[in-house]
Amino acid sequence: MQTLYGTVESYALVAAAAPVSGVIKQVWVKEGQQVVKGESLVSMDKSDLEIPLAQAQAELANANAQIKLQRLTNKANQERLSHEKEVLKIRQTAVQRAKQLMKRNLASQSTVDSAIEASARQEYTVVGAQLAVEQNQSLLNQAQANYKKAQASLQQANVNMQRGELVAPYDARISNVHVSA
Repeated sequence: MQTLYGTVESYALVAAAAPVSGVIKQVWVKEGQQVVKGESLVSMDKSDLEIPLAQAQAELANANAQIKLQRLTNKANQERLSHEKEVLKIRQTAVQRAKQLMKRNLASQSTVDSAIEASARQEYTVVGAQLAVEQNQSLLNQAQANYKKAQASLQQANVNMQRGELVAPYDARISNVHVSA
């Protein structure tokens, strides 16, 4: 039995690069330097990463505000629709009353015509209120989709912020450094 002493080195070279572009603030390593897993290799200027992060945060806040606004609008439109339907019932009752009065010769045809016209106008108002409710629901769905998109943008900006510091994925020796501050 023989005892051998030595080190095992990989002949494979791995190129480490930041997945986002920006200005390099600090290079922490030199060629030939030994590094351990988790040690900082290169740091990017945080201002290149903080601006997209702030923009993503603002987009998320805006999307959240749009959802709240659409919910308030939806509530108001629902209340308006309910009110307009009640007014329509009153108008339709007025038409029936006018027709009954006309049968007894207590009202003229013009009174019945006026009641029918008011009822028809109110039906049109109800249709408009119903359309407003449906349109608002579409706008609410759109605002919710924008919120999800803004959340994804914020997550990506946070990931990029973390990636602004390139660290050694394992113990290694630096063979080449192709970047400078």
